[in-house]
Amino acid sequence: MTSCPVGAIQITAAGAKDVVDDMCVGCKLCTIACPYGTMFYDGDTQKAYKCNLCGGAPACASACPTEAITFEEAENADWIGDFAAERTARVLAMEAR
Repeated sequence: MTSCPVGAIQITAAGAKDVVDDMCVGCKLCTIACPYGTMFYDGDTQKAYKCNLCGGAPACASACPTEAITFEEAENADWIGDFAAERTARVLAMEAR
């Protein structure tokens, strides 16, 4: 969120980070800074976007016929930091090549 120079990334009531389209200037800094690789850029709209959990009830999870996609409230989010650190290390190693 701090990477956005105009404050277009905000936290929703469901706890998800979301991009406010009217505020986004399309600079792509968030797509570079995101350690989770979940920020994307839409060339058609020239705006950043990401999954916003559909307000707390992700449509992909409820529509998945095989239940391969599920949504669960995480009580312990310690894994997030480990995931981000691992991804950042891989990106840095690739850049060093």
